[in-house]
Amino acid sequence: MEAPIVRNFGLARIKARAPLWVQAMREGHAVAPRCCSTATMTGEPCRGVPLRGGSLCFRHLKADERDALDLRRAVIAQKKLLSTNARTRREAEVTLAAIRRRRQLRMWRMDKTLPGETLNMSSQQEQRVGKWLRQQHGIILGVTTYADGRPLTAYCVDQLRWAGALFLTFRITPEQAQRRVAKATREDLAWWRKHPDHQV
Repeated sequence: MEAPIVRNFGLARIKARAPLWVQAMREGHAVAPRCCSTATMTGEPCRGVPLRGGSLCFRHLKADERDALDLRRAVIAQKKLLSTNARTRREAEVTLAAIRRRRQLRMWRMDKTLPGETLNMSSQQEQRVGKWLRQQHGIILGVTTYADGRPLTAYCVDQLRWAGALFLTFRITPEQAQRRVAKATREDLAWWRKHPDHQV
């Protein structure tokens, strides 16, 4: 008996054409504009694709130039949020979320204790991640502290949430999740050692 999804949406035809779409994407990527920077380890021109609205890729567009581009992109995305097209609105939401994440990460480079997050989860997802951290790593977010009584920084908590979310959605292995958790707490302790007088 034919599956409903195949009958209704032509899944078999989609699978048959998938290699053609992949090939078309590769061909498009091959002829796409390239980053104008030559700042690579080999001295060769960068092969990265420029960010939309700019001439450099995400690796080479930095500091004030990146901030200016993000501001222009945010203005355009805010307008797209008013679109009647669901896909256009979704693309705008993704763009704004990426801009917010970058801003938050820049703030954490100055002070890892500043409040914020780069991952939005539902309350159910938060509970699953919290349970995983508690049962597998003995970490209770908002409660666990280091031996000297200092709390986990907001940046560390964000990294732990990412590790749990990626593992629970089968995007990383248990070993990779363990390494992420260990790295997050190790770097957090190193930051506290460099800022012993910092007050939360």
